[in-house]
Amino acid sequence: MRVQVLFVALAISIALQAEAAGQDRFIRQRAEWLKKRASQAWAMFSGTKMQEEASFLPSNQLTFTHENGVAAPSPYAVNRVGVDGPLLFTSPHIFDDLAHFNRERIPERVVHAVGAGAHGTFEVTTDFAEKYSMSPAFKKGSSHSITARFSTVGSARGGPDVARDPRGFAIKIRTKDNGILDWVFNNTPVFFIRDPLKFPAFIHTQKTNPQTNQRDPDMVFDYLWQNPEASLQFLRLFSDLGTPFGFRHMHGWSGHTYRLVQQDGSWVHVKVKLESDQGVKNFTGPQANYIAGQNQMWATQDLFEAIERSEHPSWTVKFAVKTIEEGKQYKYNVNDLTKDWMDAQWHDVGKMTLTQNVENYFAEIEQVHFSPSNVIEGWAPSNDPVLQSRLFSYNDAARHRLGANYLQIPVNCPLSQTAHFQRDGKIAVHGNQGKRALYPSSTDALKYVKSYVYPKEDLDEKRIVSFESQMQELDYDQPRAFYQGLAEHDKVNIAANFGGTMAHMKNTNAQNECIKLFEKIDARLGKDVAAAIAEAKKQPPINGVKDPSEIVVPGTPAQTPFSGQSGTSTVPTGDAGGNGSPPSTAAPKDGDSQPTTGQGSPPTKTSKAADSGAKGNAEPQKADSGNNIPPKKVDVPKGESFAQVAAIQSASKSLLPHPLRESSSSSSEPSTNETPTLRRAAANQRSTL
Repeated sequence: MRVQVLFVALAISIALQAEAAGQDRFIRQRAEWLKKRASQAWAMFSGTKMQEEASFLPSNQLTFTHENGVAAPSPYAVNRVGVDGPLLFTSPHIFDDLAHFNRERIPERVVHAVGAGAHGTFEVTTDFAEKYSMSPAFKKGSSHSITARFSTVGSARGGPDVARDPRGFAIKIRTKDNGILDWVFNNTPVFFIRDPLKFPAFIHTQKTNPQTNQRDPDMVFDYLWQNPEASLQFLRLFSDLGTPFGFRHMHGWSGHTYRLVQQDGSWVHVKVKLESDQGVKNFTGPQANYIAGQNQMWATQDLFEAIERSEHPSWTVKFAVKTIEEGKQYKYNVNDLTKDWMDAQWHDVGKMTLTQNVENYFAEIEQVHFSPSNVIEGWAPSNDPVLQSRLFSYNDAARHRLGANYLQIPVNCPLSQTAHFQRDGKIAVHGNQGKRALYPSSTDALKYVKSYVYPKEDLDEKRIVSFESQMQELDYDQPRAFYQGLAEHDKVNIAANFGGTMAHMKNTNAQNECIKLFEKIDARLGKDVAAAIAEAKKQPPINGVKDPSEIVVPGTPAQTPFSGQSGTSTVPTGDAGGNGSPPSTAAPKDGDSQPTTGQGSPPTKTSKAADSGAKGNAEPQKADSGNNIPPKKVDVPKGESFAQVAAIQSASKSLLPHPLRESSSSSSEPSTNETPTLRRAAANQRSTL
């Protein structure tokens, strides 16, 4: 026995010495390679390293150059033949700058084009996940770098980020040794579809009409009544959950079911919830419309400024699991994306915290890419057909938007080494894998792991079938439970939100079919939506004004808009366009300030002459003919600061706790800034889509 112990100790000693020798040999080889490269006339990555370092230097430490690195005295100077002569090709930087400008825009995302993001960490704080997954990434105490991006779904870039829309909630988790895991989630536990080929059709209804180029409620609701499995998500969307209070005050969900896989291939179903530690807040429809008119990027600003103030937003990561047998016995198909797990038991797994704003939005957020197919060992997709289709489409979208080498963009790079046989393509910037063989060579072979663990599965059916889901009576259960669980003021709001939008419909058949669908979910819902539509149709489009040119915004002088014809307008002195008050020449006095703009801007000092009620230069001057009709005065909300808007929302009660939804500390009383009647609510929603 003693001899055996000695042999084991000797073997361990030899192994450790060999390992140390191997490490020393690697270090020596690396040093020799670096020395060799340093002695050469050109080192492969010296230029890219210098550009990377320069991107983080302040301007006062850098000298202006053209794109080829040549210093120049001015960014605007060009060569011409004389002062009035033609340009010369001897100043090619003008063509370089203009050509690059023409190519600044890359294809925007087909969905989720409007977005914001930040960097942070995901820390695993419990051992719950490691009970079900072999992945080291889920071991208690592990910490990972992350990039998160929040987005709206339907709008094109430049659209308001507080619009009524689901929110994308995507997270790139960079594990140290196991590759990248992407969680491509939403702020809702369900979605509009469960058939993958309905996705392009549904998204088309959320875009613009091919003729009018406007958002079209006929398309939206014509889709709904023909595909009633989307009802639950439509109800969530047209409740106040559809207009969250920025990105920090909303939960995230995986929506899809995934799998946690053990070393032996056994697995369990899992869903993920990201619970906001800031609490849940939502705008009402009128509040969201007003904020969007004041600041298109309100949610983006709110996220950025919170991180700048070191108020780092965080979310508690929770898992809910079901065994294979529990999944089979569950009332609803666990792979149906239109269904929630109503009996889910959520267990804490970790904490996601955003601590770092981006240095450059385009480089770090516009170019970031997420895909559900970026999985790690121990985490696997389920048989949800919509998820299965996303495994292809997301990476394909990245190749279209960013190019074949999108994973070489720094924000998308894994933290572990990559070695494979993909080569070339546009912008191969990381050495293109050097001189290694570009096929599995017998003389220059890569090392391979022994195996990769996939989930074991015995399929009940082994025949090919043509599948398209069909509606059943139980498909109405969860929409009905959602609506019936709403507080009274939320039922008023959801009817008003539907009615204010559906009042724009020209397709009366689709409108009537949707009302029938709502009646099937709950008789009151159908009745209230029909009443809200009728009431909204009585209202002029914008706050009781038939002609938008009649609107007078508080803080500006009453005037008829300039028409370009003499005798038909009033023009303030000093402004030939008639578009507002002239700048005041009076000196500002202490204590004089303008109202805040609603964009979080601080008050700025100005003169009383420039105030909305000022006289003198701010008084409109009649044209010679005197044909001036005073415009109708219309109430438009005055600007509010971030703090004031937050106070409004604090007074406006959020949705109540609900079995399908997050908990919220709210009252059942109507919102204090909303009259709880269909007449007022529908009128407020009349101008929205």
